[in-house]
Amino acid sequence: MAQPFPKRKLTDERFAIILLLPLIIALFALNLYPMAYSFWLSLTNTDVSRGISKFIGFINYYNLVFKDPYFWHSLRVSLQFTLEASLLAVALSLTFALILNESFKGRRIIRTIAILPWAFSTYAVASLARYLFARSYGLFSSLYVYLGLSDTPVEVVTSESAIHILALLFAWNYVPLGAFFLLAQLQIIPLDLYNQARIDGASAIRRLKVVTLPFLRRPIAIILLLFTVFSVVETTLIIGFTGGGPGKATQTLTYWAYAKTFMDYEYGYGAAISWFLILIAMALGVLYYYVLNKLKL
Repeated sequence: MAQPFPKRKLTDERFAIILLLPLIIALFALNLYPMAYSFWLSLTNTDVSRGISKFIGFINYYNLVFKDPYFWHSLRVSLQFTLEASLLAVALSLTFALILNESFKGRRIIRTIAILPWAFSTYAVASLARYLFARSYGLFSSLYVYLGLSDTPVEVVTSESAIHILALLFAWNYVPLGAFFLLAQLQIIPLDLYNQARIDGASAIRRLKVVTLPFLRRPIAIILLLFTVFSVVETTLIIGFTGGGPGKATQTLTYWAYAKTFMDYEYGYGAAISWFLILIAMALGVLYYYVLNKLKL
């Protein structure tokens, strides 16, 4: 007589997978065709403005790496922006989380105000920055004149400062997300650990190093990964604020892919740039996975 199949217990993990499986399948189906089509485009010389589309293999990728003089410039700008923006966002998130975790009068009001930057869309941040940093009527240019630092309005956004201002704007927009993520972790740290550290004579910096940071290592690694990915693919802020300028000072790979596709109508070349960005994102993901395992986070 055949033995009946043993019944498997429906664990919480299996139940969660069952609930998420339809969504995963739907997302995979919705993204599979666009990704496959974009990869096909990257293997063609599709140019809408000239009405041509011919299969050319990996010529776009070869020209991108070995013949295009703007490739290495855009790659350098992308890496600089990603490094500055992600590290600044993490540092400010940790700072604000530590402040908001303290007990002081009006803390609830400050917490409400602190989350406001996250409520602004990226394009709204770019539009606001465009007015604040404008040469003729911007706030910062007017401050230069008001404080007597200049007799005439000054250009605050220069080829040297533009990438740093972009990183600051990115951090301002995303810091509430990181700060409240870290704040949630701070709320579960046992107070007895802090009390014991005080009894042992540990200073505030020592308590931060010995008690707080060990609990925050994994959350910090998570938001660092999120901010890195967000900054790698950031396009709206650059389009709305600098437009890749002044000159090509803020021309990241994402903006360059946008410009090639929707301004020059070179869909094939733009798709090749986008797939190169995917490779960079995958490489960063593998690097983070290796580092997290190495540090046992």
